[in-house]
Amino acid sequence: MQAWIAAVCHTTFQLEAADFEVGDLDLIIALTQGLLESYSSFTISLNSTPLKDLNVNFIITCLLNEES
Repeated sequence: MQAWIAAVCHTTFQLEAADFEVGDLDLIIALTQGLLESYSSFTISLNSTPLKDLNVNFIITCLLNEES
């Protein structure tokens, strides 16, 4: 999971270096859409999370916790 998160963040960094703005929501979508089918219950559980609580750090923490 750490490698997946690092790869997505690296791609985000490259896009931003090319003057393409990547918002938090874009990053959250990239992190969750690329997950294996075994994480489907995790992504469904995010639907019940209030929008104000959804941020990149929250998603990354949840992903790392879900893996362990």
